Amino acid sequence: RTNRYWLILAWGWACCALAHAVTPMVSLGQAHGLALRSDGTVLAWGSDTYGQLGLGRALMLPVPVKVAGLAGVKAIAVGHDHSLAVRQDGSVWAWGANGKGQLGDGTALDRSRPVQVPGVSSAVMACGGSQHSAVLRQDGSVWTWGTNTGGQLGNGIAGGEWWSTPPAPVVGLTNATSIACAGEQTFALLRDGTVRAWGANPSGQLGDGSTTDRALPVPVTGLTQVIAINGAAALKQDGTVWEWGFETCCGQPSPHLVPVQSAGIRGAVALGASVATIFGSRLGAITTDGTTWWEWNRGLPPVAQAPVGTLTAVAAAPYNTLLLKADRTVLASGMNNLGQLGNGTVPANFWDQSAPTPVAGLNNIVAVGMGMTHALALDASGNVWAWGNDTFGQVGRGGTLSSTLPVVVPGLRDIVQVAASWDSSLVVDTGGNMWTWGKNYYGQLGDGTSSDGGANSNRSSPVRIAGVQDVQLVAVGAGTYAPTALALKRDGTVWAWGNNSEGQLGNGTTGQLSSVPAPVSGLTNVTGIASSAHQLAVKRDGTVWAWGANSNGELGLGTTIASAVPKQVPGLGQVKSVTAAERSSFAVLADGSVLAWGWGSEDRLGDGNWGDLRQLTPKSVPGLTAVVEVATGTKHALARRTDGSVWAWGAGGSAMGSLPFGSTPMPLPNVASVQGVAAGGDVTALLNTDGLLTMGGSNALGQLGDGTFAQHPDFVLAVNPGLSGYLNLAATPSPKINPSLQTPFFVASTGGITESSASVATTTQFNPSDKGKSGAVYITASVPAGSSLAQSAKSASAAIGPHPNKAAAATPDAFTLL
Repeated sequence: RTNRYWLILAWGWACCALAHAVTPMVSLGQAHGLALRSDGTVLAWGSDTYGQLGLGRALMLPVPVKVAGLAGVKAIAVGHDHSLAVRQDGSVWAWGANGKGQLGDGTALDRSRPVQVPGVSSAVMACGGSQHSAVLRQDGSVWTWGTNTGGQLGNGIAGGEWWSTPPAPVVGLTNATSIACAGEQTFALLRDGTVRAWGANPSGQLGDGSTTDRALPVPVTGLTQVIAINGAAALKQDGTVWEWGFETCCGQPSPHLVPVQSAGIRGAVALGASVATIFGSRLGAITTDGTTWWEWNRGLPPVAQAPVGTLTAVAAAPYNTLLLKADRTVLASGMNNLGQLGNGTVPANFWDQSAPTPVAGLNNIVAVGMGMTHALALDASGNVWAWGNDTFGQVGRGGTLSSTLPVVVPGLRDIVQVAASWDSSLVVDTGGNMWTWGKNYYGQLGDGTSSDGGANSNRSSPVRIAGVQDVQLVAVGAGTYAPTALALKRDGTVWAWGNNSEGQLGNGTTGQLSSVPAPVSGLTNVTGIASSAHQLAVKRDGTVWAWGANSNGELGLGTTIASAVPKQVPGLGQVKSVTAAERSSFAVLADGSVLAWGWGSEDRLGDGNWGDLRQLTPKSVPGLTAVVEVATGTKHALARRTDGSVWAWGAGGSAMGSLPFGSTPMPLPNVASVQGVAAGGDVTALLNTDGLLTMGGSNALGQLGDGTFAQHPDFVLAVNPGLSGYLNLAATPSPKINPSLQTPFFVASTGGITESSASVATTTQFNPSDKGKSGAVYITASVPAGSSLAQSAKSASAAIGPHPNKAAAATPDAFTLL
């Protein structure tokens, strides 16, 4: 008998800072994964063939999203194709495949939404096998249900396809403190540090020295002082790892019917393991320093892996590995044909990553979005920050003139993606709902309101778009003539709304705008989208489809004729992502190279041509390799590479401060460790791996978020609204800040404005490194329109008191009152 099943892996870490916080954990199945957040909600990704993601049986989902209807969860587990959750009240909930009753609901019907398992209470933890489930209760008993072909239910009965409903206790087992499930085996760690096992045993998976199936628990031979189990592997108190039950196929060693020590592993504190398959099986371990980790095939010498940061847990499966880092981010590697890596991609080849890379969204990965004159940022808690021009409500603060400081947009929670157009904003939450605000001249907010071209249709606070749900990705045009929005649903379809002057909605018509989302004709299996005055979509097979405006060849079809329906761009394959710029397009290929087409004026395409040239078909951008993403502003473009560097080209001018730019890509100096880029108008945003946001470009409307309207010659750091430090989007504060980017000082002020005068007293905190330096103090104020103070603003002045490091006061600085 051959076991072709994944072992369920769930490890967590303590979150002592919150009195009632849940211990976060991850669990990995055959081709799907779950993650439990500290707020008690559950995220899911990967295959949804049997409903195991709890999302209504989508084909698959390459990015984590929240499982609807689950709250107050304290533990999770994943079976071969089903999922389990234990709530704070001790109840157990299950969903996914149920052909052998593994959900325990009394039926054999698959469930795409969580259902409560009847008859189970006071549950502490759960585990799932190929087609069975188990729960540990507070009293130390273990309850099981599902198929019992090898005796894995532990009820004294084995054989056939018999399955048990409802859940029942394992016979004769008490004092259990932890459980683990494999394909057709179940394991329990007892309070005395010994291990019991039961179920199928063709290759010694039970570790009792035999190959006889067991329908009742038996001791695993020779194991004592065990502190953790993970299927046919155990971690002992002395930090050693022990394994047993190997397959005898495909280069694997002879079966080990009793535990043997894994060679060379000392000081292990966390263990992950997979069950044996015909292709072998793997184990992983983390040692006491948190940065040393090992991965190996069962029975073979462990192999030390390249450091990826401080780790707290490892989960292994035959084709995937998950690593939990101390900062609560999750890394994944291995097969990705069904989105198992959770990184938002499904590659043409099965193996997407040989080295661990971040799983999107598991720590609410921070992101930024740039409009023409405003900016958005997403922090690690799912909050959205906005700043810059607010004339149309795009900052979400009630339609004020502008904000030079980032402020949290009220009314939004658990946001996972942000996008900004010319004068509007669009975000997606973990439930796949879209929220939008700002200008609505063309119905681009998608809330169904009739646009009259005036302020009555604009929204200064987020409104939920009711016309489409289950969204995993949004794109909204940021060009001058591009108020068209797209949404990619989890089922691979694309929906559009807004301007349709040149067929941007992709429904075969032109001219008639739409304020309600509707499907784009004929598009399925889409994995990526981009929007401008023209629209782009990447399919799962790596092809690109384009529609909308095409006066400059931006559709890449070899013509300048617009298209009101999607058409395949000839000659393109192996595309991972696309970017729709103003009148031009870019594609990042699987090999990290970049193609461009469309309007080439002012170096937009990065091909060395300045003139008003049109490139009607895709052409390689020279000098770019290992590119992850491309972002574009009005006249400039940037490419982020895997090494964290950023390359730029175009006529950006002030968008890149005093940095050089030109007709071909060149690296931005002194820029490294960048995890995201965004561009819009004449502004560039660089999101650093430490969570700090670096901004450069025009600042006439406060777009840089540094608290001023001043033009800076170089990049600067966005500051927080309290003016007490820098805006940090990560879960933990940055340990160090690049001194060259720091604002010289922060100012706290008191005072106010009357009809005739403004009086502001400030206390300035200087950095020690700035001792002896001179510089300007910028003071800005907002006054009521039409007031006498506004009329006499030209006479405003300011007096600057003594600098603490100078004997006398400097000459009073100029005072700009806006």
